[in-house]
Amino acid sequence: MKEERLSIDRREVLRYLGYRKGQPLGGVLPLLEEAEQLFQQLSQPRFVTGTFDLQKTPAGISLVGTTLVLPGVDIAAHLSQCQRGILLAATLGLEIERKITQLQHTQLALSLVLDACATAGIEALCDQVESQLREERAQAGENITSRFSPGYGDLPIELQPAFLEALGAPRRIGLQSSASYLLSPRKSVTAVMGILPAGVNPSVRSCANCARFTNCPYRKDGKTCGF
Repeated sequence: MKEERLSIDRREVLRYLGYRKGQPLGGVLPLLEEAEQLFQQLSQPRFVTGTFDLQKTPAGISLVGTTLVLPGVDIAAHLSQCQRGILLAATLGLEIERKITQLQHTQLALSLVLDACATAGIEALCDQVESQLREERAQAGENITSRFSPGYGDLPIELQPAFLEALGAPRRIGLQSSASYLLSPRKSVTAVMGILPAGVNPSVRSCANCARFTNCPYRKDGKTCGF
């Protein structure tokens, strides 16, 4: 699977900054343009994927050949029709994280905008990889579910070390987990997708079937996360 130049949607950046549709940009536009340039200069998008057989156990869904077991009701429902799954780990690298930290002490506003660009960027990278995987699976007459990450629903964030180990992510893309299970570099994502057999379509994402329906910060403001 190839890594392509990463582009970000300015509308997503503005959404992460809290701007509403039609709201005047005012003085943020020059900052946004500068942050977008910094993003292209400093981001180092890298990812790794792996395909594993899935096995249901009393402790949860085991990924055969690894120490990773996915516990919880939500992930069991998400992968209920899948015999195989795909793990994904993606990162934008350390350089953009260092720049965000540096700017916090010198140009706080630019730091906030660059942070929003990086947040939009890591999601764009994951969307790009997911799209490529979907195309590959389609050639075999299969489909894939949407992404499901540790820390989402009742899937514990404490799975991060075993998740990264299963992919060899520390060695292959420099992605690690801290003692508190936060990913480093910070602008990184891990996720699992299920491989659906021929003729089975993934369920449609909506607010109604989202695991965060009851405590979603977007819904409290009368908005959605965009999915």
